[in-house]
Amino acid sequence: MKWSLDTHKFISEIVRTAFCVVVDRNINNSSDETAIKAAEHEMADKGVYRSREAAEGRIRRALLTYFKAYNLMTPSGNITKLGKNFYEGTISIKELCLFFLYTYQYNVNGTTHYYPLRHILGFVKHCQSNHVSSTLTLNDFARLVDKDTVNDAVYNEIIAQRTDSSTYDARTVGFDVWSYMLIESGLFVKDDDKNLVVSNQFMVDFILSAYASEAYGDESDPSTGFVSKFPMPVLNTKLVKRNAPIEAKTIVAYLFDGIDEEIVNRFICPQGTTIENMIRNFGLSTDCKGKFIQYKGYEHLVAEKWITSTDPLVQELATIILQIRKGLVAPNDICESIDDTEDDSLNPSVEAELTPEWFKAHADEFEDVRIEAEIQYDDFQSKFAPEVLAALSGEDLLRKMFYSGDSNKENLCYYLEFHTKVRELFGSVAGGSAFKFNLFYQKKKSSWVTGSAGKPKLLTVDEAIILGTEIRDALVKGAKIIEANKDVSDAEGYNRLYTQLFAAMGKYINLLWVQKYYHMIFPNMFPVFYNETWQRHVLTKLDIEPYDSGFVRMGQISLFVEKCDIENVVFAQIIYKYFNMVEEEGSEETDPNDSTEEAEEENMEEVRPFIELNFTTNIDCDFERNRIVFGAPGTGKSYQMEEDRATLVKMGGGYERVTFHPDYTYSSFVGCYKPVSEKGEIKYKYVPGPFMRVLVEALRSGLTDNPKPYLLLIEEINRAKVAAVFGEVFQLLDRDSNGTSDYEIHTSEDVKKYLSDELKGSLDSFARIRIPNNMFIWASMNSADQGVFPMDTAFKRRWSFEYKGIDENEDKVGGTIVLGKNESAFEVNWNTLRKAINATLATKFGINEDKLMGPFFIGEDVFAFGDDGKILNPTKFIKVFKSKVIMYLYEDAAKQQKHKLFSGCDSTRYSSICDAFDETGIEIFGAEFKNTYNDLR
Repeated sequence: MKWSLDTHKFISEIVRTAFCVVVDRNINNSSDETAIKAAEHEMADKGVYRSREAAEGRIRRALLTYFKAYNLMTPSGNITKLGKNFYEGTISIKELCLFFLYTYQYNVNGTTHYYPLRHILGFVKHCQSNHVSSTLTLNDFARLVDKDTVNDAVYNEIIAQRTDSSTYDARTVGFDVWSYMLIESGLFVKDDDKNLVVSNQFMVDFILSAYASEAYGDESDPSTGFVSKFPMPVLNTKLVKRNAPIEAKTIVAYLFDGIDEEIVNRFICPQGTTIENMIRNFGLSTDCKGKFIQYKGYEHLVAEKWITSTDPLVQELATIILQIRKGLVAPNDICESIDDTEDDSLNPSVEAELTPEWFKAHADEFEDVRIEAEIQYDDFQSKFAPEVLAALSGEDLLRKMFYSGDSNKENLCYYLEFHTKVRELFGSVAGGSAFKFNLFYQKKKSSWVTGSAGKPKLLTVDEAIILGTEIRDALVKGAKIIEANKDVSDAEGYNRLYTQLFAAMGKYINLLWVQKYYHMIFPNMFPVFYNETWQRHVLTKLDIEPYDSGFVRMGQISLFVEKCDIENVVFAQIIYKYFNMVEEEGSEETDPNDSTEEAEEENMEEVRPFIELNFTTNIDCDFERNRIVFGAPGTGKSYQMEEDRATLVKMGGGYERVTFHPDYTYSSFVGCYKPVSEKGEIKYKYVPGPFMRVLVEALRSGLTDNPKPYLLLIEEINRAKVAAVFGEVFQLLDRDSNGTSDYEIHTSEDVKKYLSDELKGSLDSFARIRIPNNMFIWASMNSADQGVFPMDTAFKRRWSFEYKGIDENEDKVGGTIVLGKNESAFEVNWNTLRKAINATLATKFGINEDKLMGPFFIGEDVFAFGDDGKILNPTKFIKVFKSKVIMYLYEDAAKQQKHKLFSGCDSTRYSSICDAFDETGIEIFGAEFKNTYNDLR
């Protein structure tokens, strides 16, 4: 084969994972075997290969060769610019496929002959210009491959050869691999006959024009070649410097999709802004709407062109597009215009590399702070250490811990909220109301109070002592748990610690004043940043991905501070000074000891515990977890699955059934955000698909003492593009011997929140998920169907396939009926008739078994028969036979041989065959058919 594209593996996200491992570990031609083996094991652990054994030897034997062939690496093993884009995620698989095909050359002995993509597109364009079919068939492709040079005469020769009945092997000539790449590149799609049809005429023309201008490009630089021909945007105002994802993504949709402004303003824009504001902030004019719609799907290649612009504003816009792809636009950044006079150099955060060494170098400036903090820690602990609190009881406990309605300021709540030095050095928990402490004495009501401002509850002194003791005991228990875990060394350790604290303390561990208390007792374990905004702000500055749990975010900060070899209080002072930040404390509150006014209610979000999901339950059964039942139409696939479903869930549990079709998508199957109506208002909400609904039920059941099986039934699985429908869920289909997913996947924020809402656990509980072994996925498949999508081998190997034979369960069908009139009248048995038709199709016309008809091709109600063996409803049988059997044979199974199959009648029209069937019955199949039937009786 001349075009040796088949020497390369398909480009996919799995390939990206493997490449990232190679780059992260700096693997190249000269790497030693220890480094190679470690990289191969990591690939196996990440699902690139099924096992570590399967991964061994792959890097040297294959991967480095593939990466060099893709132009992701140089011959010596160094990463190229294209490779850097692929590694960072700033180029999609679709874009990489197109760029690779565009720059791929056919070489002989080091001499470049031509660019095959130019030949392919040139042939298609020639066909279009001459008004002949531009569908690229296997034969067209095979003949095109043979040509070293092409022109109109060569193209015409290939067109003339279309009447030649010669056939080629798709694999031998490379049509299978080229088809895959051409489809992935977005230029073509496959029709029902597995030929290629242009799907993006604009890009075909654009690519040909780039070739015509000799913009061949550098095969390792994604800003060259046809990319260099992309048009530049025109910006007329200054561009924003920071952008929220929602706004950045909206602007990209505005340019490449022509998104509807009314929809954006109504459902997408943050409160207080409009699409017009976004457009203006990004330096765009209204005539940019949809201006680049022709390049949709290739936004990141467009950005590679734009980033080479001499206009810094165009460069900024390109950076935004690439950052969206990499996920680098921080969620808490806001869309704001920067004044032309602003000097970024005044803000050290712009240039400073925030390493532990950087913070350590600035710590000496705050030596006085460190000394004062030591004094305050000693004073606080002498008054409120856990052992001091544990010794309190009765009203002494109330006065020592809570606001007690007099001038006493020697209580724990006052120290945490209002003590001047404690507040200045160790962060504020002021704002809101005294209700945040769960207990205080209110002089206006002359009573101890709990609850909230909206629903206050008055307590007697004895009731207050009981509640105060509960709070004190929670603080002391928590302190003992923290003391026992002082060696925690990573974020997951803080996560586990939080789980223990929540189990022992319940809601109290989530109160900010409690977390400040623990900072005062364990200053090296917790920072002085207690609210979410500050925690995320600091972690973002440090380029650390924040956890969803506030407690773990505190741990993330302290772990970084530990690396700096400084104190948390000193770290905070550096943040305040060098990043010009002022801590916002919320609305001030008067000391409740002096207050005569009722405080406002403090709004608190529901706090959920971290829960350990149980992916491996005690469910034990003989059914496969991932199962595909396949066979010819009418062999009882769905019937078999329904019987097995009833057996599986008879012990409890549940199931959901879904039917795939060509337009079925990942959003429908797994879930996505959609506008929904709630109480007359349109809101965006995550709407789960059947996969996510069944997964949730299985996970919920797995948390109980008696887990039940849950089943997802998929009918016609191959009528959709399964790789696209399953998305990242594909990774979960590998199951271990217990039936649990071998590999986990990281969940999106949308899915995490949905799972948190459904299963009542913290967001961090669902950061990574697997398919549990009490979740079953069964599917039916009929490979004979028209318009189905092929499944790749990687997808197939994750399923157990069960074949339903063409005559399986034939003993359950039958029923006789007289077909035809007068001398043509002839009594037939449905099952024998079916087998006679199958025999004719198979022996005379070479039709594969998957195109033949199973016993239940027509329903049991159609061939139902009485004790005498005769079909109970002859009229219904004849009607169904014509509309289902004859139609199937005419339009599908015998489509190419229908004139021969229906040789006993006029077969030019389906209607004429049906008319003949009414009169002559099975004679429509020709003179020899009755002999075939009789032989099978």
